[in-house]
Amino acid sequence: MAMTHDARDSLIVQSHISLGHNLGLTLVAEGVESARLLTALAGLACDVAQGHRISEPIPAAAFDAWSLTAR
Repeated sequence: MAMTHDARDSLIVQSHISLGHNLGLTLVAEGVESARLLTALAGLACDVAQGHRISEPIPAAAFDAWSLTAR
């Protein structure tokens, strides 16, 4: 994602997160594919992330077992 390379893109993401929090929402970042992006989102107080960096797609039946080991 460009937000790790462009300060303007990062500012847009930060603004979205701030707006969501001000509206009482929980924010989910989708498509997180790198540790660098995950760290940047955490620094912006994004609540939840999903994407290949967290887990490759898995069958629903395998999710419970995966979620216990991912903690």
